Amino acid sequence: MSITIEIKNTSITPRNITAKQGPRAGQTFQLLEQEAYAHTFDANGVKHPYPTRIILTLEQGQQPYSAGFYTLAPNSFYTDRFQKLVLGKPQLLPMQQPHAKSVQAAA
Repeated sequence: MSITIEIKNTSITPRNITAKQGPRAGQTFQLLEQEAYAHTFDANGVKHPYPTRIILTLEQGQQPYSAGFYTLAPNSFYTDRFQKLVLGKPQLLPMQQPHAKSVQAAA
């Protein structure tokens, strides 16, 4: 069982933010965001009937993800200073087609 991320299109949305404190206070930065849908499960491991809309932030210069089905790469996770497993910046890996089709059919 794994979380499946679905990308429907390659549209990206720019978002400008201004740093409020620190050495870059007052500087404006542009983030590029891409809409995606996460096929998730409840606390009992039962798949939710509908995917949840999520927003992915792309790295500077990164091309948008192509339409299709993805899973989270292992480097998307790390352990924090309290030895808790944490989702960091999501990195997506394309899923193999047969599995992606089964997710589509279940949706």
